[in-house]
Amino acid sequence: MDKHTIFAKTHKGKEEIETRQYRLSAKLRMVLILVDGVSDTGKLAEKGGSPDLAAALEELSLLGFIQDKRAAPRPAAIITSAASVTGTPIKAELVRISRDILGAQADKVIKRIEKSADSKEALGATLRNCIELARLVIDEKKSTELGRKYSEALNRN
Repeated sequence: MDKHTIFAKTHKGKEEIETRQYRLSAKLRMVLILVDGVSDTGKLAEKGGSPDLAAALEELSLLGFIQDKRAAPRPAAIITSAASVTGTPIKAELVRISRDILGAQADKVIKRIEKSADSKEALGATLRNCIELARLVIDEKKSTELGRKYSEALNRN
């Protein structure tokens, strides 16, 4: 993530600020409060972000509390077509897709897929997080391709 990245709170992030429903740690909550949708990560660091601000922002993003304003909307197909998920054959295909696209950098994504529950909600959230992780840590083009391939796989099942 570069110092010019601008994050905004998602619906889930705003909900956490209002209700503390998700019980974020004090450190993550402080960083979430700093995120205003206007300040880039450089400005957030100046405002008093923790020394490991980048790690906290990445974690908040992966958990769905914030999103890069430049990011393309998450593929809707992942949310809706995950309803057809029934067991692990789809996970094996998603792991294969991850490995094909991300190569040696696929390990973290694959671990998340393997640990995910099989419900449509859980797998959909996991895949959205995997796409975001790939975008933040690996490459935006690869994350876009990953989202497209995940959607295709879910639509076939």
